[in-house]
Amino acid sequence: MSFKVNNNLFINFLLTIIALGLVISSGSLFRYVYSYNLIMFITIAMIAIVVFYQFFIPTDDHIDKTDNKTNSINISGLILILFFIFIPTLSDVYNQVLSYEITYFHIIMLLLSFLIGADTRKTILSYYLRIIVILSFISLLYFFTELLFGLPSFIPYYGIPETKLSHFYYIWSKPIHQFILIRNQSIFFEPGVFGFHLIVSTLLAYKEKNRIFITILIIACLTSMSTTVYIFLSLLVVYQLLWGKNKLLFIGIMSISFIIILGIIKVIFGSLDMLVYLVKIITDKFFINSQSYASMQERTHFFVESMKLFFDNIILGAGHYAADIELKNVGSETSALSGLLAELGLFGAVCIFLYVRFFKHFKLLSLPIALIWLNGEFMQYTSISLFILTHMVDEISIQLFPISKLDRDIPSRYSKHITNYSQ
Repeated sequence: MSFKVNNNLFINFLLTIIALGLVISSGSLFRYVYSYNLIMFITIAMIAIVVFYQFFIPTDDHIDKTDNKTNSINISGLILILFFIFIPTLSDVYNQVLSYEITYFHIIMLLLSFLIGADTRKTILSYYLRIIVILSFISLLYFFTELLFGLPSFIPYYGIPETKLSHFYYIWSKPIHQFILIRNQSIFFEPGVFGFHLIVSTLLAYKEKNRIFITILIIACLTSMSTTVYIFLSLLVVYQLLWGKNKLLFIGIMSISFIIILGIIKVIFGSLDMLVYLVKIITDKFFINSQSYASMQERTHFFVESMKLFFDNIILGAGHYAADIELKNVGSETSALSGLLAELGLFGAVCIFLYVRFFKHFKLLSLPIALIWLNGEFMQYTSISLFILTHMVDEISIQLFPISKLDRDIPSRYSKHITNYSQ
């Protein structure tokens, strides 16, 4: 018996919900209003439904029937993903972590994200990109409306969200001396977290070679006023100059854009003092004598202490959330880079290597881009981070062990018919 339904429409609807769940559960304001666990449960449930549909529901027009690679389990990938599940779990058991909630989430997210299949994961990442682009476009409307005219009073500014529809979108705005400092945070709890998603989305847009998406995302990056994002943009400029096409055209566009930005600032504020002040705010945190140095000092202190925690637990790590618990006196967690090392040990270094591979489109610059992305915010256990990690584990397994897959198109799919994956 086969189900004669519009499987393309049904599956794509589910994949869109999954992509939206990855966005909402990874640092958005929604997690403060509704239960974070509830959001993640719904997202994981949608992934489980797609996996069940792909494996067990016979259909006449299954979207993946024409692709043998999609309709197969990569055995080497399955073994490797089980390894990536086992080692962090072993670390948690050995260190007797206080909460196994993140352990269960780690296990379920990695396993289901793997079973959903490589092509399906690529589709979800494509939908994720489009959601971030839409949010970026909306956020730019908010940003420039506030900059030019001021938003209505019912639009909330940065603060604690409430269970109101209007509190699902913020503008980060507050007086700074004689100026009003406005930062673009979209639906996320802080502009830096928005930048975390912007960096990933810009990579995906570059892979798709979608210039409209790239333009919207870069403008959103500029309006976030995040130091991490600005470092990423500088690396992006270097990438374009070294490996981009039409370098002279790129330099021309950059020059014209800079002149336009200067003109807009001049028209709105009457002088360029605002630009000078913004540069001062961004660069001051690197200088000891500045008022903004406290932020950099806290980040640096956390990085140093978490690296000490790494060297004390270099083999298995200190377990999930160890940095949050053991370094409470240091301050808030601010580095996913050092957090991965401290909590997962050498296994965390392997994870970092895979994240670097995710940014491989940017050539040699993939290393610094991945490192600043990880060091910007403490986001390594979010759903989108684990989803990306799963995708890279699957990809590296195919390159390391390109020998086998398990066909699931036939009744005896779990016991035989092993074929050469490279054919």
